[in-house]
Amino acid sequence: MPNSISSRQSLFPYARLAVCLLAVVFCVSCETGGNGRAPVDVDPATIDTPSWVKSGYHQQYNSRNGYVFVMLSGKEKAPERFVVQQALYRQIHGVYQPELSKTLESPLKEAALEGRWVSRVHVPEDSITFEQWSDGFESASFAAIARDALAGHNSRKVGAGLKHLTQKPRRPDSFNSALDDLRWRAERAERVLDEFMALTLAGRDTTEYRTTVLAAANELVAFDDEVRVKVSGGNTRLTLGVKPKGPVELECIYRGKPAVNLPLSAIEAGQKLATNRQTDERGMARLTFTEAPRYNGQAESFIGYELNPDLLLASLETGIAMKPWTAKFELPARGNTVVYLNLTEKYEGGAIKGPVRAALLEMIKLSELDVIEEPPSKDEKRFVLTIEGVLACNELRSNNPALQRQTHVQGALVFKSWPVPALASVSLAGTADIRDGDLEKAARDALADGWGASRETIIAKFREAFPPIFPASAERQ
Repeated sequence: MPNSISSRQSLFPYARLAVCLLAVVFCVSCETGGNGRAPVDVDPATIDTPSWVKSGYHQQYNSRNGYVFVMLSGKEKAPERFVVQQALYRQIHGVYQPELSKTLESPLKEAALEGRWVSRVHVPEDSITFEQWSDGFESASFAAIARDALAGHNSRKVGAGLKHLTQKPRRPDSFNSALDDLRWRAERAERVLDEFMALTLAGRDTTEYRTTVLAAANELVAFDDEVRVKVSGGNTRLTLGVKPKGPVELECIYRGKPAVNLPLSAIEAGQKLATNRQTDERGMARLTFTEAPRYNGQAESFIGYELNPDLLLASLETGIAMKPWTAKFELPARGNTVVYLNLTEKYEGGAIKGPVRAALLEMIKLSELDVIEEPPSKDEKRFVLTIEGVLACNELRSNNPALQRQTHVQGALVFKSWPVPALASVSLAGTADIRDGDLEKAARDALADGWGASRETIIAKFREAFPPIFPASAERQ
């Protein structure tokens, strides 16, 4: 056995030498490209950034002679042509929004601001100037069309006839389903808006056609009269930090039958909800809280659905608002909430008038929220949010009489909905020297030290749960 160990030890230097030689061969191979040829120097090319990417202004195509849209994506791949063209349509519509909203009556007045009445039928693709740029890290796309080209195209479209603006539509005697009825009304509105916008883009007078467009819009809104709607799950108070168990349910009945597959948009009121995009085979849709309710600044919140007939259309967006179907909930807000301050500051078991309570009272006073210092009564109608905690000060004991005597405070402030649950919690700790044997003053100094160290965290965490608790002016206190 000793001989074999000695033999391995004598071979070890040779093995190490062999490994070093192989490493040298590998490095030489890498430097020569592995095939004996010398490496080739590569000159990196400089990629110039177009001026329109830097400024958003194109010297040749700009708002003086056309409609321009520039999109910076911030990614290595430039936005697709389709995406940029859709944005160009919206920008063209935006140019006419003020005048449309001024001259049209409700619901078209509001729809002109919410919708997009310009589509691919109004903007000839072969007249769009389209450019893309990318340096491998960032990218941008650019689309423009000359005003003359846009006006000429729509003049030819108008010259071909205004079938839907000038002829009375043939409405079916009956529909097989609620969806068929809604689709017919939505497509009717789409067709008249299509022709109305062609007139607008061609620079023609639209006065005589406004009544027809308004009638189509009102007919779409009137679909609500054909549907019997029931919304359940509302008219309750929501507690911050407690996720409601039951859903909000919508049921739609159309002429005695479930209104199936109606397109919906959820009204979420700033809450995190699981929603449906359409009614199911029973004519129902649900909204379910996936998280505890959040403060949204409103004492009354409305959560539910509204019909979205634009989801049935292929080209433009009418923007016509339908009647919302919602359930009402009450949430804590500045005007319906009181703060219960249940805080104890003490030293060696005895309560003291400490600085933390005084600082909290001063900051809450700035928020214009009422404060109570006794548990809320059963008759309290307002929401109650509690700031509670026990901050206990004790002397730090030491066997070394030469050390300065000190007191230490430790505890936590908890912000919660009354009586539960906790919304935020912040630990507080501080120390102070005991001078002239004044233990109570040292305790107050330790509390002030802990408050100073934790104050910003307390403001941030409590405000995240309920923003009105500490207004911006509290940060300067």
